[in-house]
Amino acid sequence: MPAPKAAGYFESRDGHLVRIKLAIAKDPTAPAADRLRAIESLENRALGRPTERVEQVSNPVDEALDAWSDEEIRAYLEGLDDLPSP
Repeated sequence: MPAPKAAGYFESRDGHLVRIKLAIAKDPTAPAADRLRAIESLENRALGRPTERVEQVSNPVDEALDAWSDEEIRAYLEGLDDLPSP
């Protein structure tokens, strides 16, 4: 079964992008940040992106509110309406 036409486009485009990134990485007149970004992009393409660690921090206020019933939350919010305006 022949490959879809789009596959050839992406392969060609990706190869072109790799050549552009290599040219930037090798260009001594390019800013150091651009050269580093090009090298990192090529490295990520060759080796894969490193795993990113995401840490979820729980908020004690959220945990307390999770324990409240809907009625308790409504009563609390209605009590806020009675507070004087700043």
